[in-house]
Amino acid sequence: MWQSDYCGLDPEDETCNFNKTRSFAFNESSVFESHTLATIKKTAENDSVSTQPTFIYSQFVPNIGLIIVVDQTFIIYEEGFGRTIITWSGEENISCFAVDPSGQFLFVGLANLCMCCVHISTGISVFERDLPNDKGNDKILKIDHESNGSVLVFTATGLIFRFTKIDLPGLNTICNEQDGNGDELDKVAEVIEIHALFSMANNLNEHITCTATLEGEGKIVLVNSAFHVLSSSSKGGDITNQPVALLDCIPLQDMKIKILKMEPIDELEVILCLTHDGRLILVCQLTWTIIRECGLKRVNDFTIVNDLTEDQEQCVLIATDGPEIMLLTLPGLNKVWSLNDNKEVAYHVIQNNTVLEDGIIYAETKQSQGSANLDQVFIKGMVKSRPEDRLERMLRRGKFDAAYDFARLLNLNVETIHKARIQKIMSDLQSITWSKLHPPESDPVQELFKTLLIV
Repeated sequence: MWQSDYCGLDPEDETCNFNKTRSFAFNESSVFESHTLATIKKTAENDSVSTQPTFIYSQFVPNIGLIIVVDQTFIIYEEGFGRTIITWSGEENISCFAVDPSGQFLFVGLANLCMCCVHISTGISVFERDLPNDKGNDKILKIDHESNGSVLVFTATGLIFRFTKIDLPGLNTICNEQDGNGDELDKVAEVIEIHALFSMANNLNEHITCTATLEGEGKIVLVNSAFHVLSSSSKGGDITNQPVALLDCIPLQDMKIKILKMEPIDELEVILCLTHDGRLILVCQLTWTIIRECGLKRVNDFTIVNDLTEDQEQCVLIATDGPEIMLLTLPGLNKVWSLNDNKEVAYHVIQNNTVLEDGIIYAETKQSQGSANLDQVFIKGMVKSRPEDRLERMLRRGKFDAAYDFARLLNLNVETIHKARIQKIMSDLQSITWSKLHPPESDPVQELFKTLLIV
């Protein structure tokens, strides 16, 4: 189990970042500076040696906050990271989640092919439903909400299910006013229906790795080493429970690659995809062909965000196993900034289409000294900063050599550093014994340095 360690950290408070130091990145015109928003740690009782990699997935949801999943635990922070709203843990690892439009419930996909619905404000599990897993190797890939309150569930074996007749207002009332009375929750959950909309069981040679919905065209796309294009079950805005039809199957141009993740960009009529060998490619939504490939290698994850500029241009935040995290423009895939100053951490993107007050947020994971496994997660924000502000903080902390390097890097005036160093020497000289014999206002050494500063 994991738990929130610190949150509500003041980015201007240097002391709050002990063992969570600031980092900075820059380009030709701007400086970007990161600061810690919250930290998560593994509980001591679960610090046994594990052969399984730690699974981390997070998403920022407007009007709710940051939802982060680490193995079997999810933690929700409020929007300003001032406090933790809920910490919830199950017996199985979490594979995916989705928040209902009202922001009151979290639908969680578990590794045993069970979907669990959790009331966010109370942490009550209001219902669970197991999906068929005949061969025992299936998993829930994605959960989507529809406009009428129904829920779509996609699995790795190409199954699509729709959950209907979910009375979320009724469940919310029971949780808030009846302390989650089990009998009452069961009565409401009994009427929920599950409809099987699609199955690729007979035509599937390999598992589906990701799925997406093309809103503009009303199509569903399932992907592995080919694009499987399906019709949507929405007819003229109405939701039906009729089976979804397979419209087309388009093999990738390079049959050796497999798509692990994709995000449609409807404005550009492209789909940004991550391949199994760590490459980023742009695929045209009209021709289903690869139109551009990013030159970067060993990409682990990505998410589409808005740039930290007034234009709010779309960019892509990517994490590599360098380790490095960087922001690239779209569709050109040109670098805006990159951060790779700590080789002991791994970087993780946070799904978020909105620029926050804290800038672009991301996560770092680290193994503490003496620990057998990864046991620390840091939530960080990257904001555009004035170089002069960073230089001033370095001088306040007496980091003069680092300040010289930083000033030279960005062509800043080093005279400010000279003056700050002289002031530090003046302060140190006050401790000399003979200074006690003369009042500070008549100290000849101070007068000399004051004259130097004026000059």
